[in-house]
Amino acid sequence: MNESSLFFQCVPYMHNKLAQTINLLKYPETMININNKEPAHMDYAKVITGFVNFYYEQYLLEFSELLPKQTQSSLVKLISDWNSNKAKNQKQIEQDILNLVVEEKTESKSSTFDIFSNFTNIFNFAGGHSKHSHTEEDGSISTSTVTGTTAVNSTEDDGKNTKLTKFAATMKILKTNVENIKSLISMDLIVLILQNVKNSYELLLGLTHNSTTKELNATIYQTCSGIFVNTIETIINQHIQPGFDEALERLKNYNLKTKRLDNKLSEPLTNFIELVNVGDLIIQMIDIFYNTELVTPGIVKSSKVAGQHRDFLSSHTNKCDVVISKMETILDSYVADGLDVSINVILSEITHAIVDSGLSEKTYDLKDVPDTSRNSVYAVDVVSILDKRFSLLTGAIDKSILDIFQEEIGERFINVLVKLMNKKLIISSTGSILFISDLNYLYEFFQKWRIKKTVSYLKALKQIAQIYLIDCYDKAQCKELGKLVISLGRDNGVFNPEEVYHFTSRRSDWLKIKKSVDKLMYGFGAEDCVIM
Repeated sequence: MNESSLFFQCVPYMHNKLAQTINLLKYPETMININNKEPAHMDYAKVITGFVNFYYEQYLLEFSELLPKQTQSSLVKLISDWNSNKAKNQKQIEQDILNLVVEEKTESKSSTFDIFSNFTNIFNFAGGHSKHSHTEEDGSISTSTVTGTTAVNSTEDDGKNTKLTKFAATMKILKTNVENIKSLISMDLIVLILQNVKNSYELLLGLTHNSTTKELNATIYQTCSGIFVNTIETIINQHIQPGFDEALERLKNYNLKTKRLDNKLSEPLTNFIELVNVGDLIIQMIDIFYNTELVTPGIVKSSKVAGQHRDFLSSHTNKCDVVISKMETILDSYVADGLDVSINVILSEITHAIVDSGLSEKTYDLKDVPDTSRNSVYAVDVVSILDKRFSLLTGAIDKSILDIFQEEIGERFINVLVKLMNKKLIISSTGSILFISDLNYLYEFFQKWRIKKTVSYLKALKQIAQIYLIDCYDKAQCKELGKLVISLGRDNGVFNPEEVYHFTSRRSDWLKIKKSVDKLMYGFGAEDCVIM
């Protein structure tokens, strides 16, 4: 034990032993008169203990002043050691992956192996003494050894003989970082920290058991409160915030293309929610510790009433309540930030689904319908993506936060859909049947999740989609179309007349019917304009 540690162990130990020894001694039976009252037994133990406390008090005060600093120092060291071990382990994992990198052979350049179409397996190659190789249906490369053993898919290799390209190694490191998000804060570390604090409390509160003064007891109680506040502040600043900051950075750096092509990569949002759950459990642990060690023994009077939130506007609010609330607020803020990043990732995935379906590059038509579905590929993919994410979050986060998340997703999706309609889509009269079917499909999905604002947008779009159904082979039909555009622009409740007109311009026959529609809507056409 070092000198500092010895001091903190000896001061309370010696004080306690002195008090115990004094109480165990046998004293003579002495009767004394106090203030001319009846004689009473002389309490030697109390008197001698008072003398001990009087002469020992300076050491007790010094002890109570220095112990918080010692506790803080130990706490910082615990967190520092944990961070060092985490960084060391992360570096070792990355180095192990980089050690698997091999340069691609020259002859591979002339092969038909496509770096993009075969990206599913993240370029995992079975190494060792392989002689024969072939490409599996999923794009991974399998090998057979000369001993005739069964071919092993490289993505299921135990990693000992796996060889990677530099690009594949980078992707594998990214994958590992995403999967390890949930380990960026540690419950075990918090348990160890709280145990250290409890040990400090036992040393301090042990001093109050031996007839110390009320003033010294009040000082000790205040010291206990200060240790708790400093501990939580340190946990927030040196563990919670750095952990969540790194988690958000990993989410932002998440490569969507990697995730889409490697279906074995863990869902980043799942891991982030698991990290949030760890944070919630830590707050619960701290709250239990606070009530058990400080509130119940009467060391601190909490302003939190059972079943209610802490009243921070009250003049009786103590610093312990405030610092716990600060941690809760910070965690809520990180949840919001994480969901915002996740929304961007999900919207990017939806955008990729639309691009991959080819919808943004061709006319909306019935030929876009797969044989097994009544809807186009992009609509099915969008619903699948969102349904998976919404189901994942249900029960994992607070319902109020989930509602905000879903509303934001819905609103941003509508923006994507409207932008697609205004900038990319060309809709034929036959294609309008598929378009309306897709809108109905999306409408039913968002209605199932009760995302009201998005449902109202889709309801309006379903009404507006009628403008694509009407054929315009003669003036009468064009007149009917013009009346419908005017009516929808006035009555759809969401989009203004100019927006409805712009939607109409996405008809595949717009150049042919534009003059007729303009004349009906505005009372004149281009031929009515004369230069004077």
